[in-house]
Amino acid sequence: MTPGVKHPEQLAIDAANGIGAQKLVVLQQRLSDLFKIEIFNDGTQGRLNEK
Repeated sequence: MTPGVKHPEQLAIDAANGIGAQKLVVLQQRLSDLFKIEIFNDGTQGRLNEK
């Protein structure tokens, strides 16, 4: 985080369709002023290796 930079840093997280994705959403909300967090594979769009 650079002083004087007005845009948040970006962070992409692969949650691997795991249980921790739910906690990452809370973290995403709390850190929204510092980071633009993109969470993918959070389990909301199907499952890993789904048939």
